[in-house]
Amino acid sequence: MKLEKLNSLEQIIAEFVGAQHFKLVNDNVGNDKPYKYLYKQVRETIKIPREVFDFYYKDPRLGHFYSEEEITGFWKKWEKNITD
Repeated sequence: MKLEKLNSLEQIIAEFVGAQHFKLVNDNVGNDKPYKYLYKQVRETIKIPREVFDFYYKDPRLGHFYSEEEITGFWKKWEKNITD
């Protein structure tokens, strides 16, 4: 179970815990916070050293949890922020 995909598992969780009216609530959403514009600016402008990025995203264990397509999506999401 991937936490970033938790919302898609709501019905499965409901069945597992035996709660007919189970509902997940997104209560800690960055875009709903007073600092949402600062958070967005940081995400757009932060510079990540390539060696730090590679340490996490070239780790062979990542393939155990994520598909190649998902890993490629992570790369595309952050590629403009990577510095050499």
